[in-house]
Amino acid sequence: THSKRVADSADVVLRLRNKKLTRA
Repeated sequence: THSKRVADSADVVLRLRNKKLTRA
């Protein structure tokens, strides 16, 4: 479960970054 939690957190960060990049 820990691995999944870390992966989920990373996915959220990547999504936020992607949104920022797309906006910029």
